Amino acid sequence: MFRGLPILMALLLAGCSTALTRQTRYTGTMTPSGACGSAGQATLVVMDRKANFVPNDGALVVPGDVAPDGTLSGGLELLGADRKPFPLALQGHVDADRAEGSYTTPRCRFTLDLRRVPVSLLP
Repeated sequence: MFRGLPILMALLLAGCSTALTRQTRYTGTMTPSGACGSAGQATLVVMDRKANFVPNDGALVVPGDVAPDGTLSGGLELLGADRKPFPLALQGHVDADRAEGSYTTPRCRFTLDLRRVPVSLLP
């Protein structure tokens, strides 16, 4: 009944490790400009020129793209409590060791300073 389970697990892990080797993960600080609260942590994951930015290391994910020259751009448009658009914008530059740029909401602007970290299956 479970004869194929070890093979299935090996294939799943092989698939995960292949995807992980193509990922580049950056983590660091997002510093607000002005009176927008305190600095927070943020994470950016890049894979195959697609990016996912997680402000404040929370549940929100802002999708983006990385151009061949390292230019990072992305955004997400949410609906605010007042039922008006609430656009989130991501701009910057990514290289092998670092990601820098800005994350902008209608209320605040944050400067990003993220460093590359190893990618692992385990936290």
